[in-house]
Amino acid sequence: MQTTTSPKHHHHPCTFIQPQLLHHISTSPSAPSQARAAATHTLTLTHEIHHTRASPSTTPILTLQLTPHPLTLAIHDCHHNRTLPGVLIHTTTTTSSSPSTTHHPTTNTLYTNLTITLHFLSSILGRKSIDNDNLHLTACLHYDNHLCNAFWTGREIIFGDGDGIYFSSFPENLDVVAHELMHGVTEYTAGLLYEGESGALSESISDVFACVITQWHLNQTVNEADWVVGRGIWAGYKGKEGGGGGGVALRSLKSPGTAYNDPVLGRDSQPDHMSGFVCTEEDNGGVHVNSGIPNRAFYCAAVGFGGWVWEKAAVVWYRTLLDPRVEPNCGFVRFACVTVDVAEGLFGAWAGGVVRRALMEVGVEVRDLVWTLEGF
Repeated sequence: MQTTTSPKHHHHPCTFIQPQLLHHISTSPSAPSQARAAATHTLTLTHEIHHTRASPSTTPILTLQLTPHPLTLAIHDCHHNRTLPGVLIHTTTTTSSSPSTTHHPTTNTLYTNLTITLHFLSSILGRKSIDNDNLHLTACLHYDNHLCNAFWTGREIIFGDGDGIYFSSFPENLDVVAHELMHGVTEYTAGLLYEGESGALSESISDVFACVITQWHLNQTVNEADWVVGRGIWAGYKGKEGGGGGGVALRSLKSPGTAYNDPVLGRDSQPDHMSGFVCTEEDNGGVHVNSGIPNRAFYCAAVGFGGWVWEKAAVVWYRTLLDPRVEPNCGFVRFACVTVDVAEGLFGAWAGGVVRRALMEVGVEVRDLVWTLEGF
């Protein structure tokens, strides 16, 4: 006998690079023509992927056996075309005793980044793959030519190689891999809709756990960490001198709005407070922009707890993601209220106070919880 499980809602593919950044490069007269063309192409292809990979499937996304089954990782090479998933070049299971390395350096680095992320999920959060039942994971390398992005489509993770001018190889960056895998976790837990505040929360959760996983891998305390996402993604581009020219990273949890500032790349436009919330129809309602607000809230909570971020702050955010009160259309206030309640339940009233103060720091009102949650 078999049963099937699926995400909570029709999936919208999630991306790592925000469209505003790509648009700025594509229209910058200072950018090389190759980079402008790559950015324009990536924007067009992103739109196509959002429509084609978001189409409902006639088969279950996952078939669950009643007997335990191992987690399988499969890495495919698209050879710079758009046929998915591409040619299988590496596969392994959690029970495999075969070597986990290949003659392909990018494949080896991606495999390492995937296993780091999955080991964190298992050992720290007690989660078996993204669905908590050892979902088979498919990763696709070298998708199309000069693609400047990475995607979680609901079926696989797609990685571009970057343009070699502004963006380097996406699968070789741990932040990118962790970010996209966490979109899968969100899909199989709260199922947050990828639009407006719920979409910004989805982006924030992926940014948050990309930071957490990197800190865990490097054994950094909250005071030792750099609190940025996407460091190393810029392909060595230095930009102008001063003012963050060329970019420190893609996003900053500590100081949203400061990750990059450059004539070609544009300026990091993330707000760090509700007073700067951006109302827009672009980017599914500004999901990559307004995520700066919950990102900053998490940073403030983590610093408030101190020590290692995976001991308390990350556990609170993960348990909040599992809480049935966090529904697919969840907004900032609802998520904030549940987070405070979860923190108190896990670690006591003092922990709820830490989270409450962090949320106040970014202007998110924490109301008294009402079980019906009317008015949220």
